[in-house]
Amino acid sequence: MKKLDPRTVMLSNLCISLAGLLIRDVLLLLPVVVSALVFAMLLGVNPWKVIQKLRHFLVMILFATVMQCVFSYHGAIWPAVKGGAVILLRMATLIMSGAAIASCGARRGIQGLIQLKLPYEIAFMVYIALHFIPLLGEEIKDSLTAIQLRGVDIRRLPLRRRVRVYSYLFLPVIGASLVRAQDIACGLELRGFRAYPTRTALRRLHLCARDIMVMLFFAAGSACLILNYYGVFVI
Repeated sequence: MKKLDPRTVMLSNLCISLAGLLIRDVLLLLPVVVSALVFAMLLGVNPWKVIQKLRHFLVMILFATVMQCVFSYHGAIWPAVKGGAVILLRMATLIMSGAAIASCGARRGIQGLIQLKLPYEIAFMVYIALHFIPLLGEEIKDSLTAIQLRGVDIRRLPLRRRVRVYSYLFLPVIGASLVRAQDIACGLELRGFRAYPTRTALRRLHLCARDIMVMLFFAAGSACLILNYYGVFVI
């Protein structure tokens, strides 16, 4: 399944993500998350490696989950837990969908977006953004390492001082990211990016019967779950 057309992967994950965003029932979200996870693994994605790369963002996800539980609490525990579980399952779905799309490769992914009639400038921007997120994580990691080399153990600091340290990291990380983004933009301009309104491609992608079957499967499955959630019919 590693040779699926990138358009198949994108549109299938779009159906999965749409179902994850529209459904707020935990029992119906579980098959959505499982579908995203299994599909990503069939495409060669290692979920553990994805978790390791995004471990710095997992704290933010858990914080958002806890806050959702707190604000959903109105004297009953189950609705609060349900609200937090919905946020957690939605984020897991989006992460697995993004990892599956990134597994297509930059060249094939950009060509797939272009053949979906998306302007090639936007196609390049989408894939540069997907590859820019790990770079942002590396900037945060390097800044934390620099602080630890100065003898500051962040894990032993009180919560208030820890928040203050992270606030001090925010400006240099954003500044370094902007400098790196400017370097990428200069590199693209030097290579003649946007010199002509259209670009040619050495290879073109072609859909096969298996691609169409996969897209129909995920579209039908997502539609059934969404319609069942909104009470159109019951599975």
